[in-house]
Amino acid sequence: MTWQPLAGSCIAYALACGAFAIGIVRGSAKSRAAGFGLMCAGLAVHLTGAGMRTYAAERPPWSDLYETLVVTSLMCAVFGACFEAVFRSGYAAISSCFMAALGLLGASLLPLDFRTSGPLIPELRSHWLKYHVLSMICAYGAFSLAFGISVLQLWLHFIRKDDAVTRKLEDLNYRVVQIGFFCLTLGIILGAAWADAAWGRYWGWDPKEIWALVTWFLYGACIHGRMIGWCRGRRAAAASILGYAAAMFTFFGVNFLLGGLHSYANPT
Repeated sequence: MTWQPLAGSCIAYALACGAFAIGIVRGSAKSRAAGFGLMCAGLAVHLTGAGMRTYAAERPPWSDLYETLVVTSLMCAVFGACFEAVFRSGYAAISSCFMAALGLLGASLLPLDFRTSGPLIPELRSHWLKYHVLSMICAYGAFSLAFGISVLQLWLHFIRKDDAVTRKLEDLNYRVVQIGFFCLTLGIILGAAWADAAWGRYWGWDPKEIWALVTWFLYGACIHGRMIGWCRGRRAAAASILGYAAAMFTFFGVNFLLGGLHSYANPT
C-alpha cells in the first residue's frame, strides 16, 4: 500500500503560517489564535495519517525515508505547538509550520517506490527500531524547528533591525537546540546498543555513525559557545544553520552518496 500525501495537513500548516505572519506583523492576538487553531488542525490530520500508517503496516511508521521525513515533520510541528502554547509569540509556531509543510511537500514528491509500505527487512526487525529511530526523529524535528527560527532571526536582523525580537529568537533557538541535542545524544547511545546487538560492536565508523557524530559535535559547539558568550546573535543563528546542514547530510546525503550499513531507506 502507499501512504497518500497529507495534503490537508500541509495546507493547514501553510494557512497557519499566513495567520501567524499577520499576527506578528500587526500584533494581533486574534490572528495568532487563528493560526494556532489551524496549526492544531494540521497536527490532528498529521497524527491521524501516522496512526493509519501504523495500523496498516503493523509497525512503527519510521522504517524508510518517506516515513521518517513525514514523522520528522510531525515532531517539528509538535515542538512548535508546545513552544507556542508556552510563549505565545508566534515565532516558534510560524517556523515549525513552515518547516513541517516543507517536509510534507518534499515527502509527497518522492517517487512512488519510496512511498510504498511493505514488511520490514530483516535488519530492522528489532525492538531497538522503536527507540533509536524515534530518538533521532525527535532530534531532527527539533533541529528543523531551530533552523526555521535561525533563518527568521537572520531575516529580522537584516530587514527589520529589531534587536529585541532577534534576542528573543536567539533564546528560543537555544532552548530548541538543547532539546535536539539531548535527543541526538540519546539516539546515538541507543544506536550503539543496537549496533552491539546486531553486529557485535558499539561503534564501527560507518558513514552514518561518523556524520551523526559530526552533527553532535557541531550542535555541542553551538551550546557551549552560547554558554561562554562567544556564539551570540548572528553567530548563533549561523552556527545553528551549519549544524542543520550536517544533520540533513546525515539524514539524506549518507544514504544517497556514501551508503554503508545504515542505507535501509533506499528501495531495492
